[in-house]
Amino acid sequence: MRGWAFVLVLYSGFAVMARCSGVGLSDLEHWGRYAAAAYEDFEGWGSRGCPTCQMDDIRDTELVGTWSTTEPLGFSRGYVGVNAARREAVVVFRGSTHVMDALADAQAAQTQWPQGGEGSRVHVGFLLAYRAARAAVREALARVDGSLDLVFVGHSLGGAQAALAYVDYMNGVEEEGEEGRAARLVTFGAPRVGNARFARLVESLSRGADESGWRVVHANDAVPHLPLALPGGGYAHGGREAWWVRGGDGVRVLRECGAGEDARCSAGVAAWRWSVADHLEYPGLKLI
Repeated sequence: MRGWAFVLVLYSGFAVMARCSGVGLSDLEHWGRYAAAAYEDFEGWGSRGCPTCQMDDIRDTELVGTWSTTEPLGFSRGYVGVNAARREAVVVFRGSTHVMDALADAQAAQTQWPQGGEGSRVHVGFLLAYRAARAAVREALARVDGSLDLVFVGHSLGGAQAALAYVDYMNGVEEEGEEGRAARLVTFGAPRVGNARFARLVESLSRGADESGWRVVHANDAVPHLPLALPGGGYAHGGREAWWVRGGDGVRVLRECGAGEDARCSAGVAAWRWSVADHLEYPGLKLI
């Protein structure tokens, strides 16, 4: 992936960056629009039913595959698209149409992650949803030019499925001994997906490139705090966090956080401040 210079400003003890190690707000807005389009009539790309699809930076995207599963315990909806102008392909999963669905999944049981990573366990509901879409995702990716950069994107529960798809893809690349295309994971307001070992697996598959996995959290969004990170094998986040918050002048900025869960960022938000409203707005995406 391309490298970027960034501007660093000290703000309340944080690194406030125009870009977070290669990812800027304009990049996040771009991928956020893809996540937003998943909530619209993306099969009619460019139609009135998908106003987000008509945004300048994504309107020329060509869909090479879509899916909408109907299994009661494995619902998934999304698409794979190719943006030739940006030399990228996107794998996009839609989140829940009702944010309370995410909150209702607060502490579901874990199950073994089957695609590599000894001891890695994941949320059983998220895994069932991804498994329902897996064949369609793989079939669509087989039709994508291997020279394109690949970005896995999702908001809310779609972010959880995007993380599973990213790990599944990267594990497959390693098992086959291929270099594979450049791949990135970008989630918005995603819940915790699995245990600490799965979180470390997500980070290890980024091959040491900080910019390969970004977990964007808007201020006090409640959903990234769920399922709870309980002691003794509970849930944990993997990947670098970009915390999207208001600066001293009221303008939203990105704060680059450490890997995993940095108490200086969203992990330090007290439970009484958690917000559902913050879950509904992200760069490039607004559901309210």
